[in-house]
Amino acid sequence: MASRRDSMIWGLLFMLVPIFGVGAFVFSYGRWWLPPNLGSYGDKVDNLFYVILWITAVAFVITEGALFFFLLRYRGQEGKKAQYSHSNRPLEIVWTIIPGVILIFIAFAQKSTWDHIKDPSSFPEADFQVGVLGRQFEWSFQFPGDDGQMGTDDDIYSSNNLHVPVNSNVVVSLESLDVLHSFFLPHFRLKQDAVPGMTIPVWFKATRTTRSLWEEGAGEELSSWQAAEDIYHDAWKKWNDEKDTAAKGPLKSAAEDASRAAVAAFEAASEGAHLLGALTFPPKRPEFPRIKEGPWRPREYRVEIACAELCGLGHYRMRGMLIIESAADVSKWLETQK
Repeated sequence: MASRRDSMIWGLLFMLVPIFGVGAFVFSYGRWWLPPNLGSYGDKVDNLFYVILWITAVAFVITEGALFFFLLRYRGQEGKKAQYSHSNRPLEIVWTIIPGVILIFIAFAQKSTWDHIKDPSSFPEADFQVGVLGRQFEWSFQFPGDDGQMGTDDDIYSSNNLHVPVNSNVVVSLESLDVLHSFFLPHFRLKQDAVPGMTIPVWFKATRTTRSLWEEGAGEELSSWQAAEDIYHDAWKKWNDEKDTAAKGPLKSAAEDASRAAVAAFEAASEGAHLLGALTFPPKRPEFPRIKEGPWRPREYRVEIACAELCGLGHYRMRGMLIIESAADVSKWLETQK
């Protein structure tokens, strides 16, 4: 029989489980959480997520608290003999009915959202069509050409790079060339397995551009970055206009200092927007001097297209980029892909 001291130690150890669980949730909230929603139905998915999260959180705390209570209340004690109990039918009925009712509630609560996202008969009319082919280890995209039809000779193709227009219904025809993949757009709350031999339709609608997301999240750091860029561009212009070779040295040093400040400000802005490494990839700083072009700016603000299915040893690098911009900008980009 365990001693009173051992019983207390085990009880406290088990009590640490809900404490650390709740603590981890509180610590991660707002730090490592859902990315910003860019889709038209993302709010509905988020609402379901939070409903299920709170149900499971309450159940977690209750069950772990009950475990701690019973460990202490019925610990082994000198002179007391444990009483054997075979079952408690009313209690078993209660703890069977309650989870059943919760699951039925969730099933009905999510039905309309599921149909809206997954049922092809509920899809809105397509404003923009794209074919997506998953293969080890890349995403290939297919767009209609000038005839507006998919599957013809003038179709346009790209690899790991998808541009879509904002405020347009994008209908995707999803396929897999080899193994099971999973087309995952975290910022749209969209995830769909790509199964070999099947063409699966999905859709999404972007409600804002990726650039607006970056600029909003970057806040004051964005102004610092743009100010450093302006200093760099001014120093570059003076360097380019200066005819005296001796005077070029200090101007180059000033431009390089501004260049480093701009890179640091860009990284700070990206981190403030929760973009660095997750949503956008800072382009490389061009070599000084950049004579024939204007001030340096990131050309693309991108969000991630992930594969959410372990599809082989190279799964970690199966990553595409999604750029949301105006319809005119998408058309210009498509012209460059022909």
